[in-house]
Amino acid sequence: MNRRRHVRVDCEWPVTAVGIELTGRETQFDATVRNASTSGLFLEAEVAANLAVDKPLRIALPGGVGEVEAIVRRFLEHGSDGSNLTRWGVEFTELTLAQRAHLARLIFTAARHAADAEAAQAA
Repeated sequence: MNRRRHVRVDCEWPVTAVGIELTGRETQFDATVRNASTSGLFLEAEVAANLAVDKPLRIALPGGVGEVEAIVRRFLEHGSDGSNLTRWGVEFTELTLAQRAHLARLIFTAARHAADAEAAQAA
């Protein structure tokens, strides 16, 4: 059973993220958003950053959304395929109304592209 409250769409958005340590030290890294919803995203990166559950992040999202505050909710895996690839589930903590609108538009566009690609394959 799917317990998610928000629809997720597959995507491949390059982003810049910053992990924030308890000491205030910041670790910036490039990542890829693999799926997204209006409440959070699935993030993947080749990074050795210590991003455990409850770690705060800032992520610069595309499509006019800008930099958003988030928190790691699920540490999914690290290096299971022999690479330095790490995956996390993150939840947005604060979004402005304008950011919510831009994010919804970005997600809708990704869903429409996926549907168009599926229809083209079926034809």
